[in-house]
Amino acid sequence: MQPGSLFVKTSRAELIESGALVEALKAGRPGSAAVDVFEHEPVKDARDPLLALPMRSARRHLGFVALDQLRSISRPVRPPVLAFERGQAIDVINPEVLTRPSG
Repeated sequence: MQPGSLFVKTSRAELIESGALVEALKAGRPGSAAVDVFEHEPVKDARDPLLALPMRSARRHLGFVALDQLRSISRPVRPPVLAFERGQAIDVINPEVLTRPSG
């Protein structure tokens, strides 16, 4: 992939070899990634190498859900998102990334 490309993974984690996305991101190809599926779910370990990379966006996989389920799932997500919008960070799994220089 080109250095400026965005890799989006919303399917089965097994479609990518273990560790390959982390190594590719470190090499700069692709330039960034958005994922919602992981090798081991739920992600409980903040030491997951993918979570340590600044060029990724990661969230838990929801799949298809009914409206009531979506509301119950999204309820706990709302406060951190609203805090982020205000420039604050709450419920951060890997707070060390908040002190890293960007770029």
